[in-house]
Amino acid sequence: MEKQVHVLHVNKHTMFLKLRPHVMRFLQEVKSLFECHIYTLGARAYAAGVRKLLDPDEQLFGSRVLSSSDYESVMVRNSDGKQFYWKDLRRIFPVHTGHVVIIDDTREVWQRFAQEPVPLLTCPKYDFWGQVYTNPSQLPSEDDNDL
Repeated sequence: MEKQVHVLHVNKHTMFLKLRPHVMRFLQEVKSLFECHIYTLGARAYAAGVRKLLDPDEQLFGSRVLSSSDYESVMVRNSDGKQFYWKDLRRIFPVHTGHVVIIDDTREVWQRFAQEPVPLLTCPKYDFWGQVYTNPSQLPSEDDNDL
């Protein structure tokens, strides 16, 4: 049985990750159709940990991982006053983006490209936890039916 909760140590922080249901099967199917990249507003250490979790043999993403540690992020504010960072697709494809499909759970980070023909598939946020766990001993056991 696949491990349900993954622990990732990033700098001085411990993070708990839970993969979306069927994500590994999805990635195996899309890798034959697309060149896949990880693009996160998280730090390089977080991005590397996620890549290792999703692609331990480096057959899917290889070294195609971009994080906020790799460039200077620009914070913007939307019309509601909410602050967020933009992801810039030109960091990966500087010349042409017509061949790109983006899958993300946050549409706002791609608003810079709202006028360009870049397909953005927005998936719902994966709220597995339901509550915040600040200590590993608080995690539900892997035998827990809620997992």
